[in-house]
Amino acid sequence: MLMKQNLLVKRCRMCLTLLLVLILLPAGGAAQSEIHLDVLVPGALPHLIPESEKYNVVSLSVKGELNGDDLRMLREMAGSDVNGSATPGILENLDLSEARMVAGGDPYFSLEAGDGTMRYYYASNDSLGYAAFFSCGSLKRVVLPESLSVVGDWVFANCVSLTELVCPENVKSIGAYAFSFCTSLTQIVLPAGLTEIGENAFQACYSIRSLNIPGGIKNLEDYAFFYCVNLSEVTLNEGLEEIGHQVFSFNSMKELSLPASVRKISPLAFFYTELRNLKIHPDNPELTVRENVVYSKDLTHLKLFLQYGADTFTVPGHVRVIDTQAFADLLYLLHPENYPEDISVGKPTLKKIILNPELEKVEYGAFALTTDYTVLEEIVCPSINPPACGTQDGEQYWEDVFFMNEEGYGLTVLRVPEGCGQRYREALGWRKFQHILETDLTGIEGMEASDDWKLQPVAGGVKVLQAPAGAELRVYDLQGRLLHQLRANGAEISIPLPAGSVYVVKVNGVSRKVVL
Repeated sequence: MLMKQNLLVKRCRMCLTLLLVLILLPAGGAAQSEIHLDVLVPGALPHLIPESEKYNVVSLSVKGELNGDDLRMLREMAGSDVNGSATPGILENLDLSEARMVAGGDPYFSLEAGDGTMRYYYASNDSLGYAAFFSCGSLKRVVLPESLSVVGDWVFANCVSLTELVCPENVKSIGAYAFSFCTSLTQIVLPAGLTEIGENAFQACYSIRSLNIPGGIKNLEDYAFFYCVNLSEVTLNEGLEEIGHQVFSFNSMKELSLPASVRKISPLAFFYTELRNLKIHPDNPELTVRENVVYSKDLTHLKLFLQYGADTFTVPGHVRVIDTQAFADLLYLLHPENYPEDISVGKPTLKKIILNPELEKVEYGAFALTTDYTVLEEIVCPSINPPACGTQDGEQYWEDVFFMNEEGYGLTVLRVPEGCGQRYREALGWRKFQHILETDLTGIEGMEASDDWKLQPVAGGVKVLQAPAGAELRVYDLQGRLLHQLRANGAEISIPLPAGSVYVVKVNGVSRKVVL
């Protein structure tokens, strides 16, 4: 009996509210400046606004529990029906701060799947589900419910007029593509308690200029802020561990500071940007940066090359391994005819790379992805023995280090030491180059011999003069075999070598040839 009385009271209140709405909504289809509604029963919103007036409301504030029927009504008022088709709705400002999303009601959105079957989406508690406001083109400002914890996939995607979104502190997750193609969105403050930003979440939000990523975000998923072309200021907080693939591609950032917690920067994370001043917190145990090049902490791995504007780069002598796609940001090009007209930043310029003689390995895909167009003209490898190229994956060996199609290998010249061409033509990875030229590398920029030491041929061998004390000294034959290895003591060093051959002497990685 008590339950029936309570329900009767609620229905009476709903009828009273409906009566007030009818009084406030004059006939004639005039647009209303602002309406406040108290929904006492989930699903009641369609009954509170007459069918003849729902397309005339510009601003709406709703409190109470809302289910799928209410959400469907809000979609229609904002320009898109349950099937995603356009409606005459003109709702611009929607305040749901005092509302709460609850399960129940009919589907608010439907979609035909690739196999021809229909998929239906229903409301759930404290969540805006899949495509809740997808393509609601009239929305300009939305205040989400204070109780909301999840903004699901595609929720506001393609809301092209949306300029401001107020996201409550209770929200923990923003789903994939949630705000993609919200091209007018300029203001969004991400809540401090946020722990997840899905892939492509803010793709093509052209108007966003600054962002503060909360420290609760451990992983920025792939493409999260892809094509945010005016994004120029980003704050990353301690707690972030991984930056995914192309997260900040195609934007206007010129500088960025990474916290000590970052462990991984994925390939092409900063593809086509103006990032010229990358900083990494000195307490980061995994990564360090020098002149906009990211290395492992011990400097032996080159992980990411970001010297935008450079036309030549010499790999430092401390590098032993060039990691997967380390140079891809600067070498992978869209073909000119496919270059976006509205993008003018970060065009690759790197034309020449000089590897160091101590390099041991170049990982799979280290220099590029796949392209039929590149500005890279020349690679110089001074090692007598070709460094290992590629990556073993079970029984499969991936040797495409530089390009992933034949066109790239035909456009770039590989220069190697004299007498070593055949060795490179037979080596995995290197053998794919169509133009391998033997060159006297002591005359190439970046490979000049130091004046600190000299070579003097003598009977029965060679003398090394003025080598700094403690310097590492190595002698190779032209087959790359190590013949001698020792430390200089500051005095001249005599090294016995058979006459009638050519040798390579290295002091601290600097090479000189001698003919006996």
